[in-house]
Amino acid sequence: MPWRFRATCIAALVLSLSAPVAANTLTTQAEWNTAVRKQVQRKIVTPPAVLRAGRTLDVQVRIDILADGTLDAVTVSRSSGDPAVDEATIAMIRRAGRLPAFTPDIKAEKQSLMLPVRYVVEGSDNAPRAAAPAPAAQRTYANDALGFQVSVPAPFHIAGHRKTSRYDVLVEIASASGGPPAVGGGNIVCTVGYQTTRVTKATSKHAPDSPEAQAARLAAVRNVQAAQGATLETLDSFVLAGIHGVDYVVAPGMQGNAGAGDIRQYTALYDAPQARAVLACATTRAAMASALPAFRQIRDGVGISGR
Repeated sequence: MPWRFRATCIAALVLSLSAPVAANTLTTQAEWNTAVRKQVQRKIVTPPAVLRAGRTLDVQVRIDILADGTLDAVTVSRSSGDPAVDEATIAMIRRAGRLPAFTPDIKAEKQSLMLPVRYVVEGSDNAPRAAAPAPAAQRTYANDALGFQVSVPAPFHIAGHRKTSRYDVLVEIASASGGPPAVGGGNIVCTVGYQTTRVTKATSKHAPDSPEAQAARLAAVRNVQAAQGATLETLDSFVLAGIHGVDYVVAPGMQGNAGAGDIRQYTALYDAPQARAVLACATTRAAMASALPAFRQIRDGVGISGR
C-alpha cells in the first residue's frame, strides 16, 4: 500500500504558497504575525522520521524573535514523543532565516510565537483505527489582533469563542469521548478568558515578574478562595514563555449546592504587563487526579504576547 504524508501547521500556520510579504509593507502586529507564520511554514515538510514512526504526530514549537527579525531561539514546547521529529522540526524552522522586522506598534524587544505543527500519515496500515480526532482547525484558536492564542491536545478541541462583559474573548474547550467528564451538563470542560489591561502606577505596584507580584498572586488566591468557603488542594507558581502565573485545584464551597462536593476546579492565572488570562477547567473529584496533567497541557498551550 503506498504511503502518503502531509505536514499541516495547525490553524495558525495555514498552508500557503503565496509570495512572502515584503517587510516594508507591514504596518501592524497582526500583519507581522501572518507574514512570520507564512515564511516559517514554507520551510516545513514531512521529515523522514515520520515515515519511520508510521503515524500522525503533533509537535508544538515556540520561536523567540528579536526586533530586527533575528531568530533568537527555537524550542519544543510540546513534544511529538519522537525526538527525531522534534529535532527535524526545529531545524526546518531555523532554516527560515531572518524574519520580518517588528512593525512600529510592537514595542517589546522580543516576541514569542507558539506554532503547532501536525504531520499526518494517510493510508498507513498501522495507523490508529480509533475515532478520528477533531480537525486541526478545531485544536487551535488564534487572535493576532490581541496577541492571544490557545492550542489544545487530544482529546480536547475548541468548541467556540465569544466576547463577554468580562473578557475581550472567551474560548470554550470541549472534551471528546475518553476525556475528563464535564460538569453541569454539556461537554465544555474548560474556558480561557483573555482581557487586555492597562498597567499604570495606580493599578500595579510591582512588575508582573517580580517576587513581590508573585507573592501577591498567591496571597490573593488564598484570600479569595477562603472568602468563598472553598478548599485549596494545590497551589503552585509557573512561568510560561516569560509570563508568570499561578495555578491551583480547589474544592468549591458548598453554599447550598449539594452537588458541589463532587466537583473539582483547576484554574491557571496568567499575568502579563498588558494582558491577563484565566484558564478554568472543571471535572469530577474522581477524575481530577488523572485529568490534571492534561489540564496543564492546555495551560502550556496558551500564548499571550499582548498588543
